[in-house]
Amino acid sequence: MSTVALGAMGLLTMTQANPAQAVTLLQTQTFTQADTFTNFPTASAIQATYNSILPQFTVQPFNAGLGTLTSTGIVWETIASFTGTSGTADASGSASFSLSGGYYVNNISYSGNGGGNGNGAPSGNTFSVNVSPITKDTQFLTSQAGVTYDPAILTSFLGGFPYTITYGNGGSPFTSPYTFNYTNIVSGSASFATTATVTYNYTAVPTPPVPLLGIGAALTWSRRLRRRCAQRQG
Repeated sequence: MSTVALGAMGLLTMTQANPAQAVTLLQTQTFTQADTFTNFPTASAIQATYNSILPQFTVQPFNAGLGTLTSTGIVWETIASFTGTSGTADASGSASFSLSGGYYVNNISYSGNGGGNGNGAPSGNTFSVNVSPITKDTQFLTSQAGVTYDPAILTSFLGGFPYTITYGNGGSPFTSPYTFNYTNIVSGSASFATTATVTYNYTAVPTPPVPLLGIGAALTWSRRLRRRCAQRQG
């Protein structure tokens, strides 16, 4: 809407107020935690378990100076893969991943997910294992705090201090959601990676009014033009 006001010297000025606009994806933070395991024994027929990384990230809270927070999205993606060679014993080699854990804001659990895969090969052979991406996309509507999720989570998003997000188990302390089991492997590489993206969706603060040329300014310009014409004719 436009507003009209009487300015100094009798000039009429107008301002155009820009309405608030819904803005998304303008405050986004992405984190990645990765690890590679290559310390396989040279002895044959070894059975072992490797618990890998704990995906935990420190997130900056929403900047309230940008506007009004309408929702917060947290998207997780976890992958794992292995390529290696079975030992020389008269036994097959095998490898498997098991991924399972909860998703947390600070120490508050809001969901969980998991998956896994395994494979093997006769001694002396190379094989691989791949885990399809394990994803979790959660949207926290500001208006639903205390209805569909713990209101303390919203407090974390809006607080004045950084908070943590975690994919893991237990809490205080957390344990890794990754478990890698292998038997009779003499060489290879197991890789793990988790990515988390936090996005704040908000209504932006309206931009300041834009001054527009008013009727008073147009009248002043018209008077000056008539004076110049009269001077030339004189």
